[in-house]
Amino acid sequence: MSSDRVRNFFETKVLSAQGVKDHLRLWLTVSRTKYVLARTRLRSPPAIWCLTGLWELSNVTLSTVVRNNPSATLGISSALVGALSGMPIGASVDIGRDFSVRCERKESGSGVWAAQYQLINTRPALVVGDEDGETPPINYVTLYPDYTFAGGGHLGGDDDEGDDALELEVREEGGDMDASVDDFDDEYWEAYREARRITSEMNLLPDLK
Repeated sequence: MSSDRVRNFFETKVLSAQGVKDHLRLWLTVSRTKYVLARTRLRSPPAIWCLTGLWELSNVTLSTVVRNNPSATLGISSALVGALSGMPIGASVDIGRDFSVRCERKESGSGVWAAQYQLINTRPALVVGDEDGETPPINYVTLYPDYTFAGGGHLGGDDDEGDDALELEVREEGGDMDASVDDFDDEYWEAYREARRITSEMNLLPDLK
């Protein structure tokens, strides 16, 4: 899948889906609070992965092809596929002298057989909003104020306000991988849950599941 198609899928299908940006806004805010950073010794937040493609097949027949002649090649045609689909489980058939096919099992109905995930990059962005007479791009997420310290007060002053908004973009395939969620221990998630509770209460947020 091309990068343009992946970007279009992410913006028009993922970010526009109901509730997605609400969850992202809360997750991104909490993972960057000073409470979480202090409790976890400035550890980077977990990476965000996005499903950008999947392959769904219906009424699948799984067969094993045995090649008796190493130099032979087998052409696949609609007639051959139809014939193999009609074979009972455990049956086998010879295709000429070079190949034999055995029907291993069948799966009725539809199912996802493969999926593609890609990392989502986040970078600080200028806040664009109604005050400027502009609508923020779909891939912009504004963050909630950080109330996790100072007895519920808004953390930071004019010289330490942190990021007000983030721009999300699908990372190109390849490159270094960020830390996986398995690298984050109980200490991190305990701090995250407490910061999430404070952030939700102070910003009067609904309970996001």
